[in-house]
Amino acid sequence: MECDKRFRELIDRSFVEEVSEGERRLMHDHIRDCDGCKRYVELTARTIRGLREFTFTRGPDSSAQVREILARGAARNRVRFVGAISHDEMPDYYRLADVTVSIPSSDGTPMSVLESMACGTPVLVSRIPNYDAHYIEDQRTVMMVDQRYSGPVGAGLIKLLQDRSLATRIANEAKRRVVASASYEAQMAKMGKLYERISHG
Repeated sequence: MECDKRFRELIDRSFVEEVSEGERRLMHDHIRDCDGCKRYVELTARTIRGLREFTFTRGPDSSAQVREILARGAARNRVRFVGAISHDEMPDYYRLADVTVSIPSSDGTPMSVLESMACGTPVLVSRIPNYDAHYIEDQRTVMMVDQRYSGPVGAGLIKLLQDRSLATRIANEAKRRVVASASYEAQMAKMGKLYERISHG
């Protein structure tokens, strides 16, 4: 869906000041019809204007859209595009992050979330079904939010950034669960036991 001039102006203004409830509803209605990348940036841009830096890792196909959206708001000078990252470098990027944000409208249990947990980084995720409940447990291993609206997304992100005790507790429990049952070593141990049972009939 193409945004008309009135809607672009509303988005621009919302980055730097409060908007009315009616205008907020208008944005929410429109955002529901946007593709995931646009929605993600539009929901997050208002929150990240208070951050020192926000790292955005997306492929080249979406970067032009993201840059265009951010160029209209106050967050544009606080966002860094890092592009593709090698497998060996990924743990360092996860550990450098204060929070990992994963807010799709539908998903299974994303590998990026499990990787972030393994690196000890707190994670903000969508409140949607189909997650593996062992790894994705609200307030225990992640913070879950209603990804459809900017208010809960922003409040959840700010909570994790400001309440470092909560963020550390969540991250520690998430890492414990992932290392115990989702690591390479744990999975290979399970496979070994499975092969043993098969080989013994």
